[in-house]
Amino acid sequence: MAKEVQVRCRCGEVVGVVANAAPQKVNRAVCYCDDCQAFAHQLGRPDLLDDRGGSDIIQIAPASLTLVQGQHRIAGLRLTAKGLFR
Repeated sequence: MAKEVQVRCRCGEVVGVVANAAPQKVNRAVCYCDDCQAFAHQLGRPDLLDDRGGSDIIQIAPASLTLVQGQHRIAGLRLTAKGLFR
C-alpha cells in the first residue's frame, strides 16, 4: 500500500515528504565504493557504514520528493575536483 512518508535530517531543520512510498517504488542497495566511504568520513559519520564499509542507499524518483522545510539548508559538495556531487 502506497502512502506518504516524512523524511528529515538529523537536526530536523530539513523536512520532506515522499509521495506514494511503497517497497515497489524504491531501489535499495549497499554501496562499497571509495567515494561513498569517503563521504561518510567527510560528514564525520563513519557509523553510517556497515562493518564492511558499505553505505545503505535508498533511491527514489525525484518527482516523489517534496521538500517542505529547510530548502535553504540543502547544499552539495564534491570530495575531489571531478567527483560526484553529493
